[in-house]
Amino acid sequence: MLQLTSLKETAGGRELIAIGRQKGLQEGLQKGELIGEIRACQRVLKMVVTPRQTMRKMSLRELRALLSKLDDKL
Repeated sequence: MLQLTSLKETAGGRELIAIGRQKGLQEGLQKGELIGEIRACQRVLKMVVTPRQTMRKMSLRELRALLSKLDDKL
């Protein structure tokens, strides 16, 4: 039976893991910033504030579109 080396045990694997973590961190920070801006706009516009949990499930594209619509209303 063929055994594969764990990604954590190879230089290339460790590099891929690091890249994935960095991309995940960047996306998380972007989402957090957008969510904060959306919630602030909703408050200013006296709208119901969308729960963070709901927005965390949204893609960056969806969050940007929502923020754009809210910005148009300001």
